Amino acid sequence: MKLLSMFAIVTLFLVIACSKSSNEIPVVPKVDLNRYLGKWYEIATIPMRFQLGCKCVTAEYSLKENSRVKVVNSCRKGSPD
Repeated sequence: MKLLSMFAIVTLFLVIACSKSSNEIPVVPKVDLNRYLGKWYEIATIPMRFQLGCKCVTAEYSLKENSRVKVVNSCRKGSPD
């Protein structure tokens, strides 16, 4: 129940924030993708159905030959071991 309440509060905050913002989304002129490549470890999450039982969740970002980003998400089911 506590999780549902937190989800409702976050959703309400996002709805209010989006409704007050302009229709234009600011775009940065350049992103240094190399700073974000590599393995990222999940330290907090909102539970998702497809991640039930997942522990030690990671996302690994790499650059493809066509300059697109490849993302490989993984986790350990049940326990960290």
